[in-house]
Amino acid sequence: MRSFYRAMMKFVTSRFLPFVCIAFALASTASAKSKLGEYFLGFSYFGGNGESADVDVLDVEVNNPISDTNDVRLGLMWLNTNRSGAGDDTSWWLDIDLVYHYDGFMNGAGTFRPYASAGIGYLDDSARIILPDDGFNWKLAIGSEIILTDVLSASVGLNMYGLWDDFSENDLEWEISMLYWFNELHGAGLEYRQSDDMEVNYFGLRYLYSWQ
Repeated sequence: MRSFYRAMMKFVTSRFLPFVCIAFALASTASAKSKLGEYFLGFSYFGGNGESADVDVLDVEVNNPISDTNDVRLGLMWLNTNRSGAGDDTSWWLDIDLVYHYDGFMNGAGTFRPYASAGIGYLDDSARIILPDDGFNWKLAIGSEIILTDVLSASVGLNMYGLWDDFSENDLEWEISMLYWFNELHGAGLEYRQSDDMEVNYFGLRYLYSWQ
């Protein structure tokens, strides 16, 4: 049942979610609450599926704006990896990122809000499901939020990360998500991620609490 659920979620998100995001973006010029430039605490659960492993991920993140265009984001990720016939392994990843968002397109109820980020972290990955070795790592990301309605937004992005002591050990991950704000404080959404080298697909549920 668990593998069937993950297969269905992968099919739905990979086939239909991009088209929904594009359709809403073209049809709307409203302004929604954004993840960028806001104080928030986020909790996420991701189910991952690879060629020979199932992964459960719990993710906690805190976002703190430090200027009109820059945020600092702190994240802690815990992973449990189950390999067929080999038992479970646990991993964790702590990172901090500086996020720059360009707000020029938002003037006049614009749709797109591009961003770029850079960060560092430490990875303890006994399952080798993220990178082939443990240690300090670097992170880069680019993407854009897409404002759909006054309560709904989407995001598309490309994440790159690797080991500081061996730049040949790296991976590329793309993501697409949708976020709905119930009010100024509470938001929830869906997210799909796919890593390139490790070939793991993740589907997740996210809750955000914004206190600004």
